Amino acid sequence: MSDTTRNEQTAPVIWTNALMFALTFAAAAILVATDSPSFFHTMTPLLAVAEILAALVAGRGGNKALAALEHTEAQLSAFGVHLPRRGAKEAGREKA
Repeated sequence: MSDTTRNEQTAPVIWTNALMFALTFAAAAILVATDSPSFFHTMTPLLAVAEILAALVAGRGGNKALAALEHTEAQLSAFGVHLPRRGAKEAGREKA
């Protein structure tokens, strides 16, 4: 279930049950516009905000957060999650 509200100066905001639940416990809310001239909404602003928030949280975590990030990156690398860089050699052959 969701409700749509419109402010005179902003686009409609969809209030979902999940959003209302999250805002119940949140100390602050960051709203990110996804308007686009395209048929689809753009996720670029949302991803930028998420990356900035992740960097700020990790920065406050000190060495413990850095160790956790390094561990996570090592796991992702071991699972082959990331695409190889162009020109990188892997197992003796070149990836393009």
